[in-house]
Amino acid sequence: MLHARRQDPDHATLAAAIDLIINRAIDKALTVLTPLAAAHSAAALGLLGALHYLGQGVQHSGNEAVILLEKAKVLGDACAAHNLASVYATGAPGVAKDTLRARQLFAEARAMGGQYERDDFYAQDDFTVANSSFYHPI
Repeated sequence: MLHARRQDPDHATLAAAIDLIINRAIDKALTVLTPLAAAHSAAALGLLGALHYLGQGVQHSGNEAVILLEKAKVLGDACAAHNLASVYATGAPGVAKDTLRARQLFAEARAMGGQYERDDFYAQDDFTVANSSFYHPI
C-alpha cells in the first residue's frame, strides 16, 4: 500500500510523492522522500520500503524493504506494518516467504489501524495477491 495519513505533518509532501510514484516519476519521488526518510519520517521510510519491495526506482531488495518497513513500523506507521507483512506473505529477494510471520504482522498492522483488505483476506493462506494493488487512496 502507498498511503499517507492526513494527520502527518508532511502529508502534502507525502501525497505529492505518492502521486509521483503512481505516475512513474520515481526519481522525482525519491528526491522528495529521501530527506524526509533521513529525518525519520515514518511514512517516508515506509514508502521507500514499499519501493524496495516492488523494485521500483530502487534495487529490488526484500532485505532493504524489511529494514525500512521495520523502522517505519516502530515509528508507528500502520501502512508500513501492513507492507512488511506483505513482504513475508509473498517473499521477496533475500526474504523467504513466511506465512506465520505475515499473519503476526498483519494482526499488528490491523491493531495499529492499518487494515487495507477485507477480513477474509487475512484468514487465507495464499497471499500471492498481497502485492497486486499497492495503492491506497489518501
